[in-house]
Amino acid sequence: MRRSWIGAIALAWLGCAPQPEAERVLAGTGSRPEVVGTAALDATLVDQDGHEVQLAELVAGKVVVVNAFFTSCEQICPMTAATLSAVADGLGPRLGADILMVSLSLDPTTDTPERLHAFAAKHGGRPGWRFLTGDRVALARLVDRLGLGAAVKEAHSPVLLFGAPGRTAWSRASGISDPAVVVAQILAVAEAR
Repeated sequence: MRRSWIGAIALAWLGCAPQPEAERVLAGTGSRPEVVGTAALDATLVDQDGHEVQLAELVAGKVVVVNAFFTSCEQICPMTAATLSAVADGLGPRLGADILMVSLSLDPTTDTPERLHAFAAKHGGRPGWRFLTGDRVALARLVDRLGLGAAVKEAHSPVLLFGAPGRTAWSRASGISDPAVVVAQILAVAEAR
C-alpha cells in the first residue's frame, strides 16, 4: 500500500496524474484476466532499425512484455525504460530466447526509427527488446485491444502488460515498480505456459 502512495505522489509531482487504471496498477490490482490471442496483435509496425515487422509473428511462441511510450516524454517514460532495462538484466539469456520485450511508441510522427534507435541506446536497449512504432490509427487500435490505456502523451500511464499470446491470461505491473518483482512475475508466466 505504501508503494502505491509513493508512486502516485511521484506521478503527481512529475505532472503525470495517474489515470484510474494506473492507480489499480500501482496498487497491484490491475489484471487482464482473458487470454490475448495473436489476432489482437495483428499489426504491421516498424522497428528501431527501420525494418517492417508483423507483431503477431514477432511474438509468436514467446512470453511478451509490452509497454507504450513516447520518446519525447521526459517524465514517466524514462523511469519505465530504466525499470525495463533492469528487467532485461534480470531475465538474462531468456530475453530474446523465449521472452521478448516490446516498447510501442505511440507517436509515429515524432518517433522515427532513428529516434527509437537513440532512445533504445540511451535506455539500455538490447537484443530481445524491440522498439516499435507504426500508423497512428493502427497503434491506437492495438493499444485499445491490449488495454494499455490512453494512446495520448498527456494521459498515458506506466503500465507493463505481459503474457503468452493465445496461451495464458495476461498480467499487468507498474513500469515504476521493483524490477526484481516484475522479473519474478514474468518468469512465473513463462513457467505457466
